[in-house]
Amino acid sequence: MIKAASLRLVLCLTMPAVSIAIVSWSDGSGAAGRPRDPGRVVADAGQPGAGEYASLLDGGGSDATPGSRPVRGGSGLGLLGVSAFGLLLPRWPRPRARARRHGPRAFRSRAEFLEARELLTTYTLFGTSSVPQFAVASDPNAIELGVRFTSDVSGSVSAVRFYKGSGVSGEHDVHVWTSAGTLLSTGTYVASGSDVGWETVPLPSPVVLTAGVTYVASYDSPPGGYAVTWGGLSSGVDSGPLHVAPSGTVYRYGTGSFPDQGPLTSNYWVDVVFTPSSVAPSSTIYVDTSAQLQQAINNAAPGTQILVEPGTYQGDLGAYHLQGTATQPIVIAAADPSNPPVIQGGTSVGIYFNNPSYLRLSNLVFDGDSTGLNLDDGGNYGSAHDIVLSGLVVRNMSYVGIKMAGVDNFQIVNTVVDNWYGAGGVGIDMVGCHNGSVSGSTLTDTDGQPSYGIQMKGGSANIDVRDSLFQHAGVRAIQIGGATAQGYFRPSFQGYEATNITVEGNVIVGSQAAVTFAGVDGAVVRYNTIYRPTTWDFRILQEEMYPGYIPSRDGVVTDNVIAFRSDEVSTAVDVGPYTAPETFPFAGNWWYALDNPSLSQPALPTAEVGGTYGVDPQFVNAEGGDFHLKAPSPAASKGAYAPRS
Repeated sequence: MIKAASLRLVLCLTMPAVSIAIVSWSDGSGAAGRPRDPGRVVADAGQPGAGEYASLLDGGGSDATPGSRPVRGGSGLGLLGVSAFGLLLPRWPRPRARARRHGPRAFRSRAEFLEARELLTTYTLFGTSSVPQFAVASDPNAIELGVRFTSDVSGSVSAVRFYKGSGVSGEHDVHVWTSAGTLLSTGTYVASGSDVGWETVPLPSPVVLTAGVTYVASYDSPPGGYAVTWGGLSSGVDSGPLHVAPSGTVYRYGTGSFPDQGPLTSNYWVDVVFTPSSVAPSSTIYVDTSAQLQQAINNAAPGTQILVEPGTYQGDLGAYHLQGTATQPIVIAAADPSNPPVIQGGTSVGIYFNNPSYLRLSNLVFDGDSTGLNLDDGGNYGSAHDIVLSGLVVRNMSYVGIKMAGVDNFQIVNTVVDNWYGAGGVGIDMVGCHNGSVSGSTLTDTDGQPSYGIQMKGGSANIDVRDSLFQHAGVRAIQIGGATAQGYFRPSFQGYEATNITVEGNVIVGSQAAVTFAGVDGAVVRYNTIYRPTTWDFRILQEEMYPGYIPSRDGVVTDNVIAFRSDEVSTAVDVGPYTAPETFPFAGNWWYALDNPSLSQPALPTAEVGGTYGVDPQFVNAEGGDFHLKAPSPAASKGAYAPRS
């Protein structure tokens, strides 16, 4: 149970989004009041002196002047004018808290302010009032239960929470893992059978998390009897900067092992205590017109946070050299994520960023341009880096949804790209990009369009495409490599279009080819579910022939479920000239011809090791869009929903 010394902190952390803070404002004349135009105040993060910070309620008092409102959404607590993620900021005009016996308490120093701010900027997925459907499940087996989560901002996890029902006693270990199963930290809690409710288990030291990256928090229950709400996470969870995607829970029978079974829709009531990085934005700006948005972008400095109110904004926005820092990124985000702003109608692009760095875009909609979002290095490789795109919707583009050139260290998370209808268009186009990931995203177009879903070319390297859905995403759903003119490679032409690319855990529906290797020097395609490609399952191509080009080689294809119709797929693997198909190993794939299982075994460029042919993988409802496998399925260890280490 929670120790008495930490009770005040935990109450601040886990209460629902109700403000417990009061701001007392003074204009210097002794009269207190609210700041002017409270919806659009630029927060000033200079170095105010003692008494110039917002104050906390120490015990109430009828003479306190209310001037606060809850942060939108989530379980964090905050004040009017806080950042989108609940960071408590000083405001302009600066508040001068008046000392009162029973009223607001002024902060005596910046250190005291920062300490108090941490109380108000710690987040959990669930509040203390949240309770499970069943506090004790009728499962007596030892089990590890987990939740996959991401954060919009970097920060740290100091504890793992879980809900414990009556009679479930003994030692419980909590864990924080990477999404691939690397253990980051462990804490231990010894429960008595009488302990009931939320248990908060501190970690030995906080685990530092990176924005936009998926992690797993878990706990073990040796006697079983875990808390559960069946189907409780079918729509996911959004709590401040924390997010759990739909079907974000995992498990594994036994204890102490990475929970890699799932994902499932049930809520096993596992939670984290998360604190964003301690450096607050230097200013927070609310905008509600296109002109204000462009001006805010023009004036943005490290730490600026631009919150865009609901409405429609004219496209053709952008900036050159928009550069934050590692501790103070520039953020452009929806002021209300439940009602995001729409950037629409630009002649060429929704927003264009040249040489951006440490930039975060969150919960914005791009609609009806040639290209929705364009980020590049302006030909100066190394100047565009550390980009996070989260919760974007990009739709109805006549050419490219998201275009990136020369961008390094990036994450595209929980983003939807829908309908890029121009010939040669691409949902997400990467030229010379490195060290990044696309995860939890959805790309939807039309099979007949001469376009690609996602493309990584021009010297792109070290990119993961994971846990995403590609629905009829052009003629080539995922293109590893491509065809790039020599002058556009970043940093320079090295003989390949793409190298060290991983495609894992995706569902790929339709398209002429699910995955194409074009000018590749090493890639892995594993644990994907491929359903009804219209012509080929895979292609191995070489589309440019410069001197020094390496023949497309060393693609690894393993542990995929490939369900096709023999009257649609003419050849499982299309092999083009000037390639090295003999370097492509196939292993452990599950091949099933839906119309004629006897025709399931494909002709492959190399002999497959451990393949399965003609056995129904038993989809729940593939034609209805549910590509999970029934329990028990003979193909449970294959495809997008298989356990992965």
